[in-house]
Amino acid sequence: MGEQKGAILIIVVCLVIFGLCVGFATGVIQPLLSQIGTGMSNMVSNVFKAIPTAGK
Repeated sequence: MGEQKGAILIIVVCLVIFGLCVGFATGVIQPLLSQIGTGMSNMVSNVFKAIPTAGK
């Protein structure tokens, strides 16, 4: 039973890695990362704008 679980795990990991490679190759993931980065930057800026002593 342990060998079957190991084989299934390896297959799933290979499929995930293959999917990531296809995503990067087709240009699907790069805009998502850019959008996430912009959102994180805006969130951090808003947090520091709310602190009265920030920027002094």
